[in-house]
This record gives sequence, structure tokens and C-alpha cells, in this order.
Amino acid sequence: MRHMRSRRCVFSVSLFAVSISLEILLSACGGSTGVASNAPVPTAPTATPPAAGSGTTPNSGTGTGSGGSGSSGTPSGGSGGSGGSSGTPTPSSSGSRYLYVGIAGNQGGVDGFKVDPATGTMTEVPGAPLLFGTAQDAFSQAGPVAAVKGFVYVGFGPPNLAAPVIRSYAIDPATGQLGNFTQVDAGAQDGDEQLHALVTDSSQHNLYAVYQNNIASFQINSDGSLVFLGSATNLATAFIQALTISPTGQLAFVMVDNCPPKGNNCTGPPDFLLLDRDPNSGALSNTGKMMHQNNVSDVTGLIGTAFDNTGKYFVAWTVNNTSTSSTSQITVYSVDQTQQSLTPLKSYNTVNQGTVTSLPPVAFAFDDTNSFLYALESSAENEQPEALVVYSFDQKSGALSQLQVQPLPSGHFPGGMVVDSSFVYVINSSAGSTPSAIYVLPHDATGKVTAPVFTQNDSQPLGSGAELQF
Repeated sequence: MRHMRSRRCVFSVSLFAVSISLEILLSACGGSTGVASNAPVPTAPTATPPAAGSGTTPNSGTGTGSGGSGSSGTPSGGSGGSGGSSGTPTPSSSGSRYLYVGIAGNQGGVDGFKVDPATGTMTEVPGAPLLFGTAQDAFSQAGPVAAVKGFVYVGFGPPNLAAPVIRSYAIDPATGQLGNFTQVDAGAQDGDEQLHALVTDSSQHNLYAVYQNNIASFQINSDGSLVFLGSATNLATAFIQALTISPTGQLAFVMVDNCPPKGNNCTGPPDFLLLDRDPNSGALSNTGKMMHQNNVSDVTGLIGTAFDNTGKYFVAWTVNNTSTSSTSQITVYSVDQTQQSLTPLKSYNTVNQGTVTSLPPVAFAFDDTNSFLYALESSAENEQPEALVVYSFDQKSGALSQLQVQPLPSGHFPGGMVVDSSFVYVINSSAGSTPSAIYVLPHDATGKVTAPVFTQNDSQPLGSGAELQF
């Protein structure tokens, strides 16, 4: 099946932090809770805003994973995302690690889990999940989360079409409980209020709120509070599909549909747009410089992109189109930091699974040694097959070699992926009668994973995930 050019319409809503079908948007409501396998159903509390407070910043490591996006028709296609951005946590001193996942659909919120570092078993942190309440503008919130400096950030579109907000929760290092929160306006501009993702840089200095056409930049203070720095506007003709920040902090690429800026009447292919990142504040601005890569995927939905840990290489979901077929690929680019350009090195066909011959690579994450690339390959076609594919990564040449294909249960929409020093967490959102699920897969020094050792089922549609270690 050929990848068709995306069209902007009210239900084609590249939600960037979670894959949500029309059916999910219509059915997701109420106070359902996450249920671990073989565990009783807990009661879901509704979050009541406590008195604002920044708390005490603990000494913590962080982890983020590629976030997802979706549409009513073709959600297979974060960063972050999408995702949004991919990464690995810094080493933990106490061994406490927590995974936080956004709750999407009409019921915004966040769930949190304590992860047993030895077994991968997850248990909900006290008071979780926090459910924010049914939003009138369902498309303005998609379960985006980020976690840095001992704080969890959650994007939410309040009821009655109010402007989106970002809530910053102080985390208890001993229990992982989401404590008091502060709330700020999320920087929406010109009526563009579809908050798709929250993305952080590797230095944990900035938080970026990604919308359909705009990106708002924030400074992260030591107490977890946010300072709005401004917005890069009119970045895309139709919508932004992925934002990825170089680990060097010098470059940022945003995948855009057709040819920016918004309102530019053209039929050019999707491409990577270079953003300038202020070396002092971290604020992003539009350079208008395109990378002129004409094989970028043009599917509405979660788009996988990532820098390696050095910033020398960049990987993305690309497509090899012919007159009769379309094959998903992973393309590795070399990055010229001085010239601010991308040069394609080689493209690799993705795997086949079930009745789908080429699975889209919807999320990427490099391990902390920069030796392995984990790709979540997932399709919305047919039975919606999915696999976690492990590639070895040559840090000298940028070459990939497929090591392993680990099939995962079919029937979901991809939400995101997080990789730490012990586990790969695959976050999938509900589809039809199939509930959401978080799979925990151990990986070893060879990069290979085993089948999931723990599965967390959830009746709520899920968004992106992020990890904190203390």
C-alpha cells in the first residue's frame, strides 16, 4: 500500500504523543485504571489540584523515550516521538526507578509505576493514576509527558476549549508519588492548541511543547518551574511530525509535512526543517533551511527520528516508493554540525510481520553505550502487527546490522518507547476492544532482548512515557 500524502482535516490530528483512532476518541472517558497482569483493579482517584509548590529537587537521573502520534486513519507513523525524543536514563544511585505514562483520549492524566530493577515488575505509585477530567477539546491533549530533575511534566488541554497547560509534578524519590504541582500556560499561539508532545534536551535545560504548526520553548529551573521563552511559529504547511534535539545542543530538526511555512501553497514532499537553538537560553527559532531529503515518510502519525548519543548520526523513518509499492526503511544520515546539513549514508528495509510486508519504524532509541539501536516497528494495517527490532550500531561508520526481531502482540496503536540500562519499555495504546499495554523487555550486554517479563494492561488510551531514576 502506498503512503498517501497527508491532508489536513479535523480528524487527521497527528497527536504526536499517542496513537489515537476515531474509535478511541469517541470511547475513552470515565475513570478506568491501569491493571497489572494478575493484579486486582485499583480505584482511580480524580486529581484535585493541591496547593502549588515546587518541592525539593532530588538528585535524579532521567530517561525519555520516543513518543508517538496518530490519526483517525493511519496512526502508524516520535519522535516522539515521537514521541517524542529518545534517550536513556543516567545511572541510578539508590536503585529506585519510576516510569510515567500520559493518559490520553478524552480523559487526560498521568500514571506512574515503580519498576523493580531486578525483575522488571511494575507497581503503581501511591495515588496513581491521576485523572484530570474529561476535556471538551479532545484533540488539544494527547497524553504528552516528560521527566527531568526529579519532576514530571504533563501536557493537558482543559475543558471548554481553554488554552493548553503544562503541569509540573514534584516526585517523591522514596515512593515515586506525584506530589504538588505548579501549572503554566503551555504557550499555544494563533489558535494552534493541539499539544502533541513535550520534548527535553539532553542537558535538561529546556522543555519544548510541540503543537500542530508551532513549538513553544521553556527554560527548566532547578526547582522544576518553567519560564516561557517564546515560540517558533508557522513551521509546517499542515503539521509537525517530529522534533529531535541533538545531544550536542547545537542542532534541532523538525519533520514537517509538505513545505513550510504554513500558508505556503506548494506540493513539495515532507522534509526535515532545521531549527536554530539559542546557545544561552535554548529557545528554538525557525531558520527556514530545509535538508532536501525527498524520501521522508509522509504518513500522518508517529514518525521515528533520533540522534545517536554523539550527535554525529541521525536516523529516520523513510520510504522507498515505486510505481507499484511502498517500502518502509530506516535511513542513517551523517550530521555536519558546521554546515548544519544531513547526508544520507544508507537505508535499511524494515521487517515483515504477520500479513504486513514492511513495518513502519515509529520510534527509535539508542542504548546508553551507543552500541545498539532499538526500533519499534508497528503497522496500523490488517491485524496491526508489531515488533521490537534490535540493530547493532557501528559508531565509526554509522552502519546498522539487524541482531534480533522480537514480535509483540498485535492489535494496538503505538504510544512510545523508553530504554534504560536494564529494560526496554514499549507503550501501546488501546485499539477497539484491545486494551492498552506496557511491555517490559529485559536487554543484556549484547543488546538482545527477551520476551516481555511483565505486562501492564490499561483500559485508558496511553500516550508517551518518561523515566526517572534516583
